[in-house]
Amino acid sequence: MALTQIGMVNNPPIPYTGNIPGGLLPGKQIFIQGVLPLTQENFTVNLQCSTQTYPQVEVALHFNPRFNQGNVVRNSHEKGSWKKEETYGSFPFHPGQPFEMIIAVEISQYKIAVNGQHFTEFQHRIPVHLVNTINICGAVSIFCIRFDAPGQAMPTGYPQNFGYGQPPMMPQPQVGFQVQPQPVIGFQQSLNYTEVVNPAVPYVGEIPGGLASGKSITIQGALPLTQETFVINLQCGRQQYPQLEVALHFNPRFNEGCVVRNSHQGGAWKNEERFGAFPFHPGQNFDMKIVVELRQYQIFVNGQLFTGFQHRIPFHKVNTLSISGGLSIFCVRISSSEMETRSSLHESFVSVYQPSSSTPSFGTGIGYQAAGSYAPSFQPIINPPVPFLSGIPGGAVPGKMINIMGSLASMPCRFHVNLQEGTQDSCDVAFHMDVRFRFGSDGNIIVRNHMSRGTWGMEERTIPFFPFSIGASFDMIILVETTCFKVAINNKHFLEFKHRLHPPTRYSTLKIGGDVRLSQIRFQ
Repeated sequence: MALTQIGMVNNPPIPYTGNIPGGLLPGKQIFIQGVLPLTQENFTVNLQCSTQTYPQVEVALHFNPRFNQGNVVRNSHEKGSWKKEETYGSFPFHPGQPFEMIIAVEISQYKIAVNGQHFTEFQHRIPVHLVNTINICGAVSIFCIRFDAPGQAMPTGYPQNFGYGQPPMMPQPQVGFQVQPQPVIGFQQSLNYTEVVNPAVPYVGEIPGGLASGKSITIQGALPLTQETFVINLQCGRQQYPQLEVALHFNPRFNEGCVVRNSHQGGAWKNEERFGAFPFHPGQNFDMKIVVELRQYQIFVNGQLFTGFQHRIPFHKVNTLSISGGLSIFCVRISSSEMETRSSLHESFVSVYQPSSSTPSFGTGIGYQAAGSYAPSFQPIINPPVPFLSGIPGGAVPGKMINIMGSLASMPCRFHVNLQEGTQDSCDVAFHMDVRFRFGSDGNIIVRNHMSRGTWGMEERTIPFFPFSIGASFDMIILVETTCFKVAINNKHFLEFKHRLHPPTRYSTLKIGGDVRLSQIRFQ
């Protein structure tokens, strides 16, 4: 037996009340990922018998972490009244931190795991088959709610769907899974980007090399439910007001429902710009990108162009980023300009793959030319949704290069990249690359395989290192050669996968799915 995903809800609004697909039964599991605000407020997860409200609603499991009391209350609500509370056990939640929670349904009880550790049990007071609704409310942001249930056994080597445990008729492992260590506050620098992970707010940091046309700054974070304002400044140094020169002042104001953009020059604020929608939501994660152009800054929020801001101070004078206010930051990533990246990457890739008469040397996916020929660059696909499915222009011919740029959520489970024959789930797959952060017993593993006529082949699991960082961006290149697929990640050769299905030109579809956000897909 295995666990099969039967439903998923991404980024639901809070409070959230939704149907549990198929109701509850022994062997089913509910997986919840989210983040808590810094305000130490309470939240609640209820498994209910309907969408009614108190006092009519029957609640089979009431799970209520209370920061002010330092305990987690478990209870049921039956026939209009609350029953006996259970509060024993530790307190596994932390303000401002992400969390993972699993509720596993057994014949006689619920088992609950928090952050990979078994937390508690709660004996059934209401028959599980009567439960059909989940309700989440309070001071919490939810990334994902996933429902898994027992399914039929899969062939060996088949990529199982989210198997976090076994149903109760099988030998029981401990409820939960091993969580990889969370990234710590730190500074990372590579050839074409600088990254700061989990910085404290307020944050003031240098922009390495200052700003240049084509350079970009990506900020990923979470907002509290308290609707506080926050500020992002691109500055000329670290002085304080009124001496401070600010080239771009970006200030979302929840109480006014607008985002103020301005500059601070010569000791005074200049003309405000306020037009445009309000793209931020209390309690929700956000992804913001500032791109430096010759005449203006282009500002994207959650993958959508939000506004432009004309330069008032020459951008080459800007050398400092500051962030303040009511928010948590997961990652700040400062990427080099396209011209800087091309020059540096050309030098770094010269020794990776030597060009031959039939195959180009491995390149960056940006203006790369094959040896002795011109490699056309197709229009890039910007911020596509996931799952992503697209034809490969010209097919997977030797010399074809696929550049995939994206980022990972703060708590990903897995994502996959397929080169396959068609668009159907049952079609043949020439190259399957399954990145598993935590999946069953796998942690930080990358599985490669192929599928022919519905049957998976032998897995390849050996890797020289694990190249992905939780919460960080990545740049992946897949190069088709005559004998294999070559993969580079973040400008380093990573692995090869020998062709098992021939000819590779049959496999002209790219499919990407799982816990990943895509920023750009480019075919060359």
